[in-house]
Amino acid sequence: MGRKKKEQKPTKAKTAWSRNPLTAPDGGRTSPWWGLVPAIIGLLWFGTLYVRGRVYRIPVPSRVLSGDVVRPTHVYLTWNESADAKVSLQVQVATDPKFRNIVFEVEQENISRVQVPGKLVTSGETYYWHVRSQKDGKYSPWTRLIHFKVQD
Repeated sequence: MGRKKKEQKPTKAKTAWSRNPLTAPDGGRTSPWWGLVPAIIGLLWFGTLYVRGRVYRIPVPSRVLSGDVVRPTHVYLTWNESADAKVSLQVQVATDPKFRNIVFEVEQENISRVQVPGKLVTSGETYYWHVRSQKDGKYSPWTRLIHFKVQD
């Protein structure tokens, strides 16, 4: 009189999205929710640009880029042009990444290029710059921090 073994139900394999994302081999990136991440980031990005019913464009630096080495007489900072003539741009150049020691600053309408006077920069030094737009008294966020070195 033997006892019958209970039949075991086959276990359901865990799908990647049902696992703990911290312990899953792929970090949980196969979750169906990961498809929403780009949309969420896009909404957050758009939210930073949307100020009281107006959308402001953040300038995109095109020259001098991070890591560039320039001569003191050729420090030209450029970015994309604004389509709106009433937008002014503010540019800052500093000796430290926190902009505590600003050596050059300008704010003008309708500019897409500015030259830093050679007498304001020292050969062998590293400088940092960023730019932002302003319209109707409202400023866009600063662009990413860009560093360059001045060398004779």
